[in-house]
Amino acid sequence: TWDFSTTEYDFVSMIDMDGFDYLTVKNCRFIAETNTTGCAAAVQIEDSQNSIIDSNIFSGNFSVAMINSTDSGVCENIMITKNMMYNDDTKSGGGGIVFTAAHTGAIADNQIGWLGRAAYLDLTIDPGSCMQYNNSICTVIDTYGVTTGIGAASATA
Repeated sequence: TWDFSTTEYDFVSMIDMDGFDYLTVKNCRFIAETNTTGCAAAVQIEDSQNSIIDSNIFSGNFSVAMINSTDSGVCENIMITKNMMYNDDTKSGGGGIVFTAAHTGAIADNQIGWLGRAAYLDLTIDPGSCMQYNNSICTVIDTYGVTTGIGAASATA
């Protein structure tokens, strides 16, 4: 059993996909301590090709993002689909899916909640160079999610 009474038991990253090609993460539960900064990311992706993150549940406080990549090694053909995600981090840093490199693939059919970040709707998914469609994002309590698919750069198109 895990004792979530202190952050000393939280993982910095729960899964570190560093150079794992063709890896599938499916039907997993990623639970971080709530309302406390401890876990940076559930899944950290670095230089992994043709990988799939599908049908998982994410819940708790993820201070960087639930799925994150800050590595300069580009991942190609990444598929992130059908995940239920809730991040109770209230800072501007913790989002849903954040790729700072030009990863390619698709981010589709995910449901993402990020507690109290109404001003950061466009930052909930930073897709790198992935295509994104049919993602539902909610950043304010007591409201419905907004279906997205248009990145911040093309929001006026």
